[in-house]
Amino acid sequence: MAEPTSGHYFSADPAARSAPREIALSLPDLSLRLTTDRGVFAVDGVDPGTKLLLLEAPPPSPQQRTVLDLGCGYGAIAVALARLAPHCTIWAVDSNERARALCSENAARAEVGDRVRLPGGGVVRLSYAGRNGHPYTGIGRVVADWTGTPRSEMSMAKLRSLLARDAGWARDVMHQNKSFVFFKFADLDPDLGPIGGQGLPLTPLRSIAVDRTLWPYGLPVFIDTALPDVPGVRKGPVRRLTIAQDTGSAILGAARADIFFGSGNEAGAVAGAVRHRGSFTVLWPKAAP
Repeated sequence: MAEPTSGHYFSADPAARSAPREIALSLPDLSLRLTTDRGVFAVDGVDPGTKLLLLEAPPPSPQQRTVLDLGCGYGAIAVALARLAPHCTIWAVDSNERARALCSENAARAEVGDRVRLPGGGVVRLSYAGRNGHPYTGIGRVVADWTGTPRSEMSMAKLRSLLARDAGWARDVMHQNKSFVFFKFADLDPDLGPIGGQGLPLTPLRSIAVDRTLWPYGLPVFIDTALPDVPGVRKGPVRRLTIAQDTGSAILGAARADIFFGSGNEAGAVAGAVRHRGSFTVLWPKAAP
């Protein structure tokens, strides 16, 4: 019997043998390298429907704090939105175990979802370092075979329950998957903001997002606006020098900017209430004589 090279991408454990490959996703203000594999949706590249959605659909508004990508596949939409809308929490959901693993890997590679909380309560930041290139083996199939559970009945909840019973046995199960993704400690303070389009952490009230078709990253811009009247936040003027360090598909025009207010509920409340006009003064160097 010939070895299957594809399979239903909605299967929990695709029958196709793993053969990872790298593809490109190019948008006007974002370029990503993503790893895909047999047995997941659009293995040969980002499908036209997904590309059209990312190009034409309106981005999450400042008030929208959560986005669900149902059927995330290897994460083209989830990872792109996490980069384009850093104020949002993106939930990537898929029944396909291989797709979920790829989505996690691609998110780490794009430096989103890069904070890890340690057992002692500390937080570190990780960044993608590479992979060993071995084929991926779904541990759901391994557990089903080892326990005599029909594969059709192996759910994520049941898999986690079985693994939690015996740490040693769980480790033996995980060693059946020879595909490893490697991470490294990022030389970044865990308390710093998300990575912006410039590739640097964003700083509250000092980083802004601009139209990248008009303005370069690193451009100093003096902002004169005001904080809204939000519970727990002192209303008042905001007059300060900022740096263009991010962008977004909805940020269009020479005098349009989005201020990064930080992370957390308070920052989200402020960002969601800002609709103020203000002055936008670019500090552009004079031409050399």
